[in-house]
Amino acid sequence: MSQLNDAILAATGGPTVNDGLSSHYGRTPTESLQDAERRWLIAQSSGTPVDQLGPELIENGDMSSAVGWDVTGPWNIAGGLLNAPHLDGGQLRQNLPVDTLEAGKTYKVAFDVIGATYANNGIAVLIDGQYQRFMAPPDGRIEFDHVQAGTNQYVLFHKEGSFAFVGAIDNVSMRETEAVTIYGTNQDMWIEVFGGGSGQINDVKLAYWLGAGAVPSHALFTATNQYWGAPHDPSMNLTSNDIDVQFELTMGDWGPPTNQIPCAQWKSDLDEKIWAVTIDVSGNCFMLTMSATDNAKQTDAAVSLKTRFGDGARGWVRITWEDASNLLKFYTSVDDRENWIQLGANRPHSQVGISQELAGPEIGNFNDGQNTGLSNGNKVHKVEVRNGIDGPLVNNFDPNGQAGKPAFTDPLGHTWTGYEGTIIAED
Repeated sequence: MSQLNDAILAATGGPTVNDGLSSHYGRTPTESLQDAERRWLIAQSSGTPVDQLGPELIENGDMSSAVGWDVTGPWNIAGGLLNAPHLDGGQLRQNLPVDTLEAGKTYKVAFDVIGATYANNGIAVLIDGQYQRFMAPPDGRIEFDHVQAGTNQYVLFHKEGSFAFVGAIDNVSMRETEAVTIYGTNQDMWIEVFGGGSGQINDVKLAYWLGAGAVPSHALFTATNQYWGAPHDPSMNLTSNDIDVQFELTMGDWGPPTNQIPCAQWKSDLDEKIWAVTIDVSGNCFMLTMSATDNAKQTDAAVSLKTRFGDGARGWVRITWEDASNLLKFYTSVDDRENWIQLGANRPHSQVGISQELAGPEIGNFNDGQNTGLSNGNKVHKVEVRNGIDGPLVNNFDPNGQAGKPAFTDPLGHTWTGYEGTIIAED
C-alpha cells in the first residue's frame, strides 16, 4: 500500500489526514485510513476508461514456428514471418481449443503487415464467419475488435477477393478485451472491471471500498503448527448425523510430501473427536476421519486429487456422509461451486451417527495445532460445514475482509483466533 495521498489534506482542510477524512468525508472509527482515502479518490474522479487485455490466445503468433498454424498455397512460415511471395492466393489458419472464444465477449485482434509492395494488396481475416477486410494496407500494425457470436473457434487469413497480397504477416495476436476504468495513478489498486469480466480481485476490492463487499482474503500457513481455532458452541453439533464439509484451498502441491490438515473438529488429547479432513501423503488422497456416537474411530479415503488440480492451483473440495445410506462421497469444483464433479465412486462407510463431543473447529490443523498441519505457503480461502447434506451452516470460516487481523468473528457469530504466526492476507 502506498503512502496516503497528500491531496486529501488540501481538499479536506484537515490538519492531518485522519482529521480531514473524519470531518470532511465521514471516516468512521472502524474504517482504516487507506479505505477512507480510496473512497475519497473514487469520489473525486469519474476515472479513465481503458481496455484491459486478457492472456494471449494465439500460439506462435510471432511466426517463430509453424506449430499451431495451417498454411496452404504458396504462403509459408520461414524466417520468423508468414511470407506471401507472389500473387497466387494462400491462407493462414489457426484452430483454437474448444470454448476458447466465448459468445458475447470481445477480442482484440492485431497483426503486423511487412513489405506490402503490391499496389492492389488486400487481406481478409475471417473469425467465426465474420470478415474484416483491409484494402491496400500500409506497412504497420493493424488492430480491430471481434465480438464472438457463434461457436466456431478459428482465425483465418487470406487474400481479399480479386485482390492479392504480396508481403509478410507477423505478430498475430488475439486477446479478450475488458472495459475497465482506472482511478488514481496505481492501476493495480484502482481498477474496476465492468460487465462480469474475469472476476479478478480488483473489482471485488473496489466493491468493498465502496461498502458493497469484502476484500477477498485467505488464511496463510507457513509452519506445521499454525492454525485458526474457534471455541465449541452447541450450534455446531451435527444433530442430523449427516455431514457436508466444503472448503477452498490453494495448494503448492496437491500430492504433498507430508500429511496436511485443512480443517477438523478433533482433539484427541481430550478424547473430543468428531471429524477431521486430511490430505494423506501415503496415497495422495483426501481422507475423512469421523468419530461415531460410540467414539469408535472410522476412516475412509478418496482417490488422488493431484490429477484434478494442478500444483499451485486453487479449487474447492466437498465431502459428504449420509448416516441413513452409510455413503461417503467426494467432489471437486474449479468454478467456485457452480458445478461439483464427483471424485471416484460412492464409498460405503458404516458407523453409528456422528459424535456430539465438545471439540471446537480448527483450520489448518487439529488437536490445538499439535499435529502436522498445513504449511509451505498453502492457503485456506473458505471452510463451510453443514448440519446435513445441503443443510444449514454450523461452521463458516470466512476470512474475506479480515486481512491483518489476529482474530475475527464470522457470519455465524463464532470468533476465530490465529495461533503460532498464521496470518490472514489479501488474495
